[in-house]
Amino acid sequence: MSQQSTFYLTRAAEERGKAAASTLANVREGHLRAAAAWDALASRSVKADRMREEEERRKAEVKASEETRSGEDMAHMAFPLTQ
Repeated sequence: MSQQSTFYLTRAAEERGKAAASTLANVREGHLRAAAAWDALASRSVKADRMREEEERRKAEVKASEETRSGEDMAHMAFPLTQ
């Protein structure tokens, strides 16, 4: 999990704590709405982290595949036929 996701989750937990400590209903509801917003941001951040990791993995696989193919192409060139 990225630092950004951790930050969002920490803020959500703080808002839930403030909501629990609130005596006024409207203040408590405001903190709960803020917590929900922080949770949504954390969820989006985690999803973006996963997508980024998957893309990096895919690019690494493509690069490895290209290097393998390139090595095979070079192997054929190493011993050219002569007349």
